[in-house]
Amino acid sequence: MPEIMSVQGPIDPKQLGFTSMHDHVLSILGPFFQSVINNEEKESLPINVDHNIELEDLFYLNHLGMRTYSASNWDLTDAQCMQQELSFFRQRGGVSILETSAPGIRGDIRDTKRIAAAAGVNIIASTGLYVGVSWRDAFEDCDNEAFKDYLRKEIEIGIDDTDIRAGHIKAAIRHGEDNEMKFFKASAEISKEKNILLTAHTSRGTAPEKRREMLHLLLDAGIDPGKLLLCHVHFTFWDGDFVSFFKDPNSKCLQLDWAREIMDLGVNISIDCFGEQPGPWDNVRLAGLITLLEEGYAKQIVIGNDVFMKTMTRSGGGFGYCGIIDYVIPELRKYGISQEMIDQITITNPQRLLSY
Repeated sequence: MPEIMSVQGPIDPKQLGFTSMHDHVLSILGPFFQSVINNEEKESLPINVDHNIELEDLFYLNHLGMRTYSASNWDLTDAQCMQQELSFFRQRGGVSILETSAPGIRGDIRDTKRIAAAAGVNIIASTGLYVGVSWRDAFEDCDNEAFKDYLRKEIEIGIDDTDIRAGHIKAAIRHGEDNEMKFFKASAEISKEKNILLTAHTSRGTAPEKRREMLHLLLDAGIDPGKLLLCHVHFTFWDGDFVSFFKDPNSKCLQLDWAREIMDLGVNISIDCFGEQPGPWDNVRLAGLITLLEEGYAKQIVIGNDVFMKTMTRSGGGFGYCGIIDYVIPELRKYGISQEMIDQITITNPQRLLSY
């Protein structure tokens, strides 16, 4: 019988319930943070981004985009705080979270297990790797077989020195370096071998040709398209600035061709990061999601919050894990999306994707 592997052990797919398919519970993106900051710009900022986040700084961090420079903002390792965040999610009807933190950015998996038990939430942990800049030195010289042995160990035996098993593979590219592409191939081969979900991560900075190269590398490696999930696809929904659009609404429109191309190959997509950027970005995500649901792609779409910064948590002034429950779902209903479709993208599709 197919099962879903949570940090507390295998569960029946029927126990999964309402699921956020892209989130972080304990993570620290320090290595990534160090790779993107511009120290000269940092010195000119009107606030001190090196101290802990304060209420009076939220406007600067969020609306003026300074959150990138705050090392504290990238640090989600306070287990007590994150347990409270998960408890909010459970109280609002959330049941399960796909935790997409891989080595180099993930916290202590034992704390994640304790948090899951205390909050009453199923957490599905990831094996895999994030973008190359976050890799531990031990991964730099791995060949295909070494990568696959590492993935098998975390799926079959346990993460690090524990018996807490991963229920999912995460692989990521930023600019598509050779080592990242090499890891994608190994990940696809293990996904095929274990019939386990692979989430492929791209970013705003990933060139279109690299996204397409990554997708076809995975398919050529023999992965089941139904077990492949491309996250952050909403980054491709819009290209341009909003002021120009509002001045001339005919100058821009939603760009959904890449999302359609992915799903027409039988692959799944995740629309996530709700609440990451104040302003019109959530409307872009919603408009794209609603359009694709209306076009008949409901069986290949999931959603998530992707809480990866303090300013996205409820205690930090954001939606927290409740964003998709208390913001996205009511908006979908308001624009005529049926409960059947909502259940499809939040319950049925996650059950199918995570079962193996």
